[in-house]
Amino acid sequence: MQISLSENTTRFASKKKQAPRGLCILVILILALMPGSFSKFYVDAESLKEGLLVASAMATLVIAFFGLRIQRDLARILSFRFSMLMLFLIVHGTMLMFNLGFNGQRFALSLAFFAALFLLWLPIIDVLFRAAPSHLDGALGLCYWILLAGGLTSTVLRLDGGDKTMFFADEPSHFAITFMPFLFYKVFRDRAPWHLAVALFIAVFIKNLTIISGIVLLAVFYFRRKKLMLLLVLGACALLVIMPSEYSIYVTDRLTLSSDSENLSTLVFLSGYERAYETLVTGHLLGVGFQQMGFVGPQGQFIATISEITRGNDLNLYDGGTLASKIIVEFGVPGVMALLVYLLRLRKHMLSRIEELPPAALFFTSIEITFACYLFVRGMGYMSATVLLLLAGYGYANYVARLQSAVRPTVGSTRAAANQ
Repeated sequence: MQISLSENTTRFASKKKQAPRGLCILVILILALMPGSFSKFYVDAESLKEGLLVASAMATLVIAFFGLRIQRDLARILSFRFSMLMLFLIVHGTMLMFNLGFNGQRFALSLAFFAALFLLWLPIIDVLFRAAPSHLDGALGLCYWILLAGGLTSTVLRLDGGDKTMFFADEPSHFAITFMPFLFYKVFRDRAPWHLAVALFIAVFIKNLTIISGIVLLAVFYFRRKKLMLLLVLGACALLVIMPSEYSIYVTDRLTLSSDSENLSTLVFLSGYERAYETLVTGHLLGVGFQQMGFVGPQGQFIATISEITRGNDLNLYDGGTLASKIIVEFGVPGVMALLVYLLRLRKHMLSRIEELPPAALFFTSIEITFACYLFVRGMGYMSATVLLLLAGYGYANYVARLQSAVRPTVGSTRAAANQ
């Protein structure tokens, strides 16, 4: 994802019709604000896929209204990549469909839903690629300030005695997953780490460990090496001094990863990784199949504890609480390998100069890095804008690589031209 467009590639891309500024702003705002808002007010919060489908359809209709047609070469590259992914999911699922409890209807409907989302996202990805750097930067900045205002308003209402509700999301963790990539982009684009302090204020007083985890991750990438350790130590000491007792109790409770914990969020977190471990050690080396978590394979002891506390409500039975645990349960050893590849990419980003990237590359890099929170701390399954933006980022990187190879003269052609 580390992308640096050469001058020739930039000139080649600029020949394509650029997306209008207004269209870029509308698409970014719809994708960031609508899925969570729709699910918050109209649909059961356990699933965001309905809100994502509505937001994707609306963004596509807006693009059609502006009359922007997708580039054929981009469509070919993305379609090929998606076809390979779908082929893998179908073959993998077919191999496992005779397992006891395999839900064929869920498997087929999930594939169909995924395919529908891909068709809707083709023009969306095209707009994100075509947007002029200044237009995309302005749209991302506007979206960041709107999300930040929503987070601060929710925090103030919470301090005033309100419940743990959020604007643009049904719960703080969902807000965190949406907010973190924009926070990452803003900090690196403006080189303004003070935004972390504002985010930390929101995280502490709405009691959300996902945002705190994202802030720590961002600090690791921004401050690096020597400054980092000093900053984290000073920050932790300051938090212990200023944090009211009720908030420090919450953080301690969430970080107590024990079977004796009665915190439901902690139990859901542990349940996902317990099932991931037991899936591998019980011989499901290829996993249990796409979207089969909760139907096939061992359920573990934490699910029973959760069910007992909630009187029969098996929270996060089908998504494991984190995407990493879901991937391991459903894809086994190949899933573990994919996670290791992702961690290697994080290491590559750690050693690079992220702040020098152009807006599009920086945004997709922000998505990829903050996706670690979605993977390992709090996930919402595959059907989310975060997952689709990650896949779009990989498609963007591949497309840019193709453009660079298209304008880069080969050694043979250069020598032939010289001889002439």
